[in-house]
Amino acid sequence: MRCDLNGVKVGVLSHTDPGLEGLEGKVIWEGEKTLLIEAKGKTRTVFKGSGFFVFVDDSRQFRRDGITLQSKVTNRIVRMRCKN
Repeated sequence: MRCDLNGVKVGVLSHTDPGLEGLEGKVIWEGEKTLLIEAKGKTRTVFKGSGFFVFVDDSRQFRRDGITLQSKVTNRIVRMRCKN
């Protein structure tokens, strides 16, 4: 899994806000608790902790519970020793 999700394609598989389920787009900014997703020409703010997501980077696909993503990107990079 990538540490930095900016620029990655994303799909919302489930969310406590039913209006976000099925949303597909691109992560344009990742905050500690939110993702800004550009989809169909609009930008949506999605709370990570309330959803389950699928991310596609190149040919790799990974699914994550948003709770596991709730941290600062810099902390995740250190914790996972990632090199994007």
